[in-house]
Amino acid sequence: MDENCEIVEIIPSQKGNDKIKVHGYLMVKERNLENTYYWYCEKRKSIKCNGRAITTFFNNLHYLQKTSDHNHAPQASSGNVAKAVARIKRQALETRDQPVQIIQNNIINISEETASNMPSHNALNMRIKCIRRTTMPPQPKTLNEINVPVSLCYTLSGSLFLIKDTIVNQERILLFTTIANIQHLSQALFWMMDGTFKTVLTVFYQLYTIYSPIGTENNSKILPLVYALMTNKSEELYR
Repeated sequence: MDENCEIVEIIPSQKGNDKIKVHGYLMVKERNLENTYYWYCEKRKSIKCNGRAITTFFNNLHYLQKTSDHNHAPQASSGNVAKAVARIKRQALETRDQPVQIIQNNIINISEETASNMPSHNALNMRIKCIRRTTMPPQPKTLNEINVPVSLCYTLSGSLFLIKDTIVNQERILLFTTIANIQHLSQALFWMMDGTFKTVLTVFYQLYTIYSPIGTENNSKILPLVYALMTNKSEELYR
């Protein structure tokens, strides 16, 4: 390997389709023949750019052998944007943090130029949801197929969350709450209850939620404290 060859920067991808950055341009892998890799500009489809590059892979590094011209100017922040998006995707897989928290954690220290070229918050939020959706178990088609993963039976702090899983007259109810939430309910002046029907799995009839005020009399807010997945709305299930 010629030590004078330029080492190009690798931009990691969650899907394993890493890109490289060559003179300010992001390049996508087309194919490789043993240790020789052929790349094309990531804007080949969007603006028909014919920019290409050839690298040799050696000791986990890509050495630039040849590159051709592009039909657009390089964007200095493109690599930083790609790396920030990759970090967001990785954190979405490795944590259960809220999307808004993940996005904020990864854009707070980036440059103004990089921030201005990042996808919108809505677009990033959709990417996080799509990534997490791929790791979820398939939707059950019958009640017998329901097997709640252990990770969803506990809160992020380790408290038991799936308090009860009961069958009543061939109907089923999954009750999600915590001991602390039950204590709040026992001390509340009033409760509010509501059922929603369109957001639940097809094998369930409704998600029934119990709310109560939390906080002092002059500084309180209504919060959901109990979630019940129910296959019907019978009196037996409600009791």
